[in-house]
Order: sequence, then structure tokens, then C-alpha cells
Amino acid sequence: MASEIPKLEDLLGSHLQGEILSQNVSRLTAPGENYGSLMLNVDIKVRNHDGKEEIIHAVAKCVPPNKKMQEVFNTPLTFINEIGWYQEAIPALKAFEREQGAKVADYYTEIFGARTSLDDNKKEVDDGGVLLLENLMHKGFKNANRILGFNEFQTKIAIQGLASFHASTLALKLLKPKEFENKVKKFVRIETILDPEFSLELFEPAFKIMENDPESAKAVPKIRALVQYLKSEASADQTSQCREPWATVLHTDFWVNNIMLKEENNVPSKVIILDLQTCGFGSSVQDLLFLLGTSVQTNVAKELFDCFIDFYYKELIANLKNLKVSTKQFSYESFQKELKLEALPQLFHIMFFIPIVLAHKDNVKDVTDEDFDPRNDLFRIFQNITQEQKEKYVYIAKIFLNHNWL
Repeated sequence: MASEIPKLEDLLGSHLQGEILSQNVSRLTAPGENYGSLMLNVDIKVRNHDGKEEIIHAVAKCVPPNKKMQEVFNTPLTFINEIGWYQEAIPALKAFEREQGAKVADYYTEIFGARTSLDDNKKEVDDGGVLLLENLMHKGFKNANRILGFNEFQTKIAIQGLASFHASTLALKLLKPKEFENKVKKFVRIETILDPEFSLELFEPAFKIMENDPESAKAVPKIRALVQYLKSEASADQTSQCREPWATVLHTDFWVNNIMLKEENNVPSKVIILDLQTCGFGSSVQDLLFLLGTSVQTNVAKELFDCFIDFYYKELIANLKNLKVSTKQFSYESFQKELKLEALPQLFHIMFFIPIVLAHKDNVKDVTDEDFDPRNDLFRIFQNITQEQKEKYVYIAKIFLNHNWL
């Protein structure tokens, strides 16, 4: 890990109103908390032009030093995409919201600066790439415990942020399609990072757990059949699965560690959406199902799953109306149809992430190590299934089956 961020003055740009006196760099996240980047805490002591000293609290999102993780996350593309989100897509979405007289999104963190390389003449991403963002922990935001998951109130405010994110991109797509294509959609990726054949090997311990329960066992052959389909040429064109009008920008990785919450009197009041490097394009319900399947306390999800689904729909429709979008085409019946169409692929997605989300700290290795091997580490995590993971596998399969989604 670097002891300092090189060329920090250039990164801060106009945010630096004076001179840097010192910088203190430390590791921000523990192993198991972030896989696609090296996250650093950067406290920058500056003396402003008026002579006053202050600390700029920042987070440096750096290219992962492990080359295999760069391949898994397609870092040369996704790193550039995330910079594009902060420098171009988010400003475009906020400007559009202002034009429509709607509330301007407040669920993004502020960018201080970004680069793909220390070489100013190089556009490709290398180990000098860094995205410098505001550290919101100093404003009272924090992540929930990933193993415990969100409670009811935390889930609802996360859903509010998600529904607003989807509504904003949906509205821009429908009302200003050229601007959407030129300023937002170009920063999404179509391909998936999940390898169906490898996933099937990983899922075997989970299948055995699900097969021990008469109800959840019914989901196993459906998942196996899906994997065979995903391996076939018929599934090669992912864009064919994007149905209008529900197709929009997806976060694709909307789980507890990519969501920060601020509480007032022990009640969540604000949400921040993090990690925009793997945004995709598809039905908006994908992110919702993934959130509910991976990041909500199991007992809460069992009791309130349908309430959360309806809450999302109402929030989405309200946001679309505020953005002056006709909601006739977004009927509740078409929403339910989307849930059914997307449920099986998302169950596959959820099953892949449950062991990662719920992995205990003593069962994960540091992805920044040069010798870290993602395949070997995933096999170890999937083989050492905890009680929390067992309960999550069985309950999510039952919920999907009970809704006749599979």
C-alpha cells in the first residue's frame, strides 16, 4: 500500500484552495468488505489562501493491485466507466432533474478528482489510476453490518434511494433519449462478470442444503437448467433481455456494503449509493430483487418481502411523476410481470453473492495480495457455509417459489 497519493495537488484541482501540508494514508476497508478496488482513507491537511488550516477527508478508490481481480472486474473498462459516472453522467442527471422541477439527487458522494494513470498522456488505466471522493464517514454516514443486514427502516430508505436512481435514468431515457445515450448509457457495461459453468461448481454445497428442505429443493433443477441456458449461445446477446419501458440503468451490485446510511435519533434519514463501476442496463427490478435477497435481515425479509416490493413500486411511480413522466405504461401488472421474468436470473445472482456477503472475516483473504486467487478463495468461501448462509439460501428459494416466479 502506498504511503501517499502521488500528484495529489493535481487530483484535488479546484477543491484545493491553498497548499497541501501533509497527507495521511491508511487502509479503509478490511478483507471481505470490498473486492473490486483498493480503498484508502486519505486525510489531507491544507493551508488555505486565507492562512487557515483544515483537513480534507477523502477516500481514494484505486486500481486493485492483484492482476487477477483486474481481469475479473474488467478494470480497464469499469474504472473508466466509474470516472465517467462522476464526471459526466451524474451532473447530466442532476441538471435534468432541475429542468424537470424535481428534487435533485442527494445520494451521490462528491468527487474531488480522478485519473487513469500518473502519465498525463496516457488514457488507458494502469496502477496509477485513482478516483478521489469525499469521505462521508466524517458526516455521520456508515455502512450497516453486512452479516446482520438491514432492518425494516434501513431497507426502506435504501429502496427510496434505489427507486429515485432508477426513476431518474428512466425519465432521461424516455424524455431525452439522445442525451441519455450520450451522457449516461455509454458508462454502462452489458457483459456479466459471472461465469455460469464455474458458478455451477460453486453452487453444489448450496444445492445440497436446499435439497434437504422439501420446498426449496424444487428450485434446484430450475437453477441448473438456467445455468445450462446461460452457457448456450442463446443467451449471448444480453441486450435482448432489456424490455421496454422497464429497461434502464442498473447498479447491478446494490448490496449492503455499497450503501451508506445516516441516522438521526437511531432512525435512518439519508442514503448514499456507492460503487458505480459495474452499472448495467436492464429491468429495474433486478436491483430490487438482489437487494432483498442479499442484504436484508432474514426474519425481516420473511415478514415484509411483499411490503418492500410494493414500497419500491410506489416510490418509483411517485418519482417518475415528479419528473413529468407519464406512468400509464408502468402499470402494477407489468411490474409484476417483470418480477416473474427476472426472478430466476436474479436467484442465480443472489445465490452467487450470499456466501460473499455473509462470509466471516476469518474466512476471507486480502484481495490486494499479489498471490490472491479469486477462484480458490471463492471455492473456500462456498465450501464453508455458515448457518446464516444456509437460512438465506432456503428462505429466498421458498419466497421465489411461493410467488410462482420459478
